[in-house]
Amino acid sequence: MEEDPSRVLSRNFRHTRKCRQREHLEHIRSCVLTKDCEVTEWSEWGPCSKDCYDMTSPKGWRTRNRTVKQFPVGGGAECPELEDREPCAPQGDGIPPCASYSWRATEWSECRVDSLLSQQDRRRGNQTGLCGGGVQSREVYCVQSNEDLLSYLNTLKEKEESQSQSKLKPSVAPLLSITFEITASKPVDTRLCTGLIPNTTQLCHIPCPVECEVSAWTAWGPCTYENCEDQAGKKGFKLRKRRIINEPTGGAGSCPHLTEAIPCDDPTCYDWQLAKLEECIPDNEKVCGPGTQTPEVKCVNSDGE
Repeated sequence: MEEDPSRVLSRNFRHTRKCRQREHLEHIRSCVLTKDCEVTEWSEWGPCSKDCYDMTSPKGWRTRNRTVKQFPVGGGAECPELEDREPCAPQGDGIPPCASYSWRATEWSECRVDSLLSQQDRRRGNQTGLCGGGVQSREVYCVQSNEDLLSYLNTLKEKEESQSQSKLKPSVAPLLSITFEITASKPVDTRLCTGLIPNTTQLCHIPCPVECEVSAWTAWGPCTYENCEDQAGKKGFKLRKRRIINEPTGGAGSCPHLTEAIPCDDPTCYDWQLAKLEECIPDNEKVCGPGTQTPEVKCVNSDGE
């Protein structure tokens, strides 16, 4: 049985009166619809970062990208990476070899000693007899060192010249029309060489000249004739000597004299005089035959003493 409409309205009115007593309560509350990040599809891969081949480091890198279509809202999922990259190698025919570079150096200079002299000794810098510790220097420079690239460029140059002579349309890139005049010894920017820079200076040594060193004089020898075969009317002389104990640089020519003579009176001559012969001793321990005798001699002056 349906309820009387008037009774329904009366009951609702009574409820409304009760709700009006709580007007401080919120009737509307804000809210946010959650949305995750949305991105586009990946783009095509870009070109390889390397445009030449290198046996020591053959790989380059290529990248691809994507963009954000919808940023995350209301705590939605964050956006993924927008850039991707992978190793790559240049593709196609005619890929040139990469240039490689290395350090080269000139020959060492002559050993210079004056550069190490103290400021007080700088006045000696123009002397040529300096010796001892010094410094050598050299120039260091960076050059292109791989011969395969040079060969490649020469091949391209010859191909270009051949096409030019036959008046054919070149089938190579415009870069190949450039004349490459490259030599391995031509210095390039030093920043292209990555290895350790060789030393540009080093210590050296110039041997100092050795002075001649001689012994002390011996005692004076006896007074004797200059020629004992001709003693008439001749005065005598006596000698003393010294010897070289340290050979100088450049030979004995720079040494002082080694013999001195002075005149003397009452010269005399000396000679060896045979006193006697020892018994003959046969060779090879035989009892007879050829053998050896030892002489006994004495030094005697012209007066028989």
